[in-house]
Amino acid sequence: MDSAPARGAMGPQDRALREDLDAVKQDLGKLRSDMKEITHDLADAAKAGVRQARGYVTDAASIAADRGKDAVKTVERQIEDNPMAAVGIAFGVGLLLGAIFVGARR
Repeated sequence: MDSAPARGAMGPQDRALREDLDAVKQDLGKLRSDMKEITHDLADAAKAGVRQARGYVTDAASIAADRGKDAVKTVERQIEDNPMAAVGIAFGVGLLLGAIFVGARR
């Protein structure tokens, strides 16, 4: 007669296959959990990097603004100390720009 197990009955190979399948399902669940954790960790790291970069940019902008203000004060002081030189420089820059623009039209 037929030596195959009856329908619905599990043989040793079927049980081993079922155990392997269950182990794979558990591994996939663990993998899914690990991927979620990694995703959250990467998001947290990215947020921290953005905060740090924002701090660097804010500091750099503040330093640039301070240097700009200092430069304006220096130029104002030099103009006040040497008004005739300032007028001469402004006149020379005007002539130079005028020559550039007239030459560009030709």
